[in-house]
Amino acid sequence: MNGEHPNSPASMSTDQRVCGGCEHKIPWDWVFCAWCGFENDAPDPQTKARLKAIAPDLLALAKKYASECADCGGTGRIVTRSGGSGWGDGGPDVHEEVERCGECEDIRAVIAKAEGRS
Repeated sequence: MNGEHPNSPASMSTDQRVCGGCEHKIPWDWVFCAWCGFENDAPDPQTKARLKAIAPDLLALAKKYASECADCGGTGRIVTRSGGSGWGDGGPDVHEEVERCGECEDIRAVIAKAEGRS
């Protein structure tokens, strides 16, 4: 590489650019970097238009995946029980704890961001 930095313009193909957040090589049409999540400027109006056109489909797909989560059954929450006699009587010392589902929490955060809730 003749002493060039691996992400220098001389080492990149014509369909790549450098992420503004982490300096990885990324394709020209990427807006969000897969490595660091940095939101790069869209390189041209056509790319912005394509992304805007597919955004509703991507949001619908994200919602579908979140609703099909095997860990939480699509609720986004995991309920754990502790205590009781162990005989299923749900005695007075049964304690329920509700936690966010770790399996689909990240996709739900993206959905909330897309819907302007975060």
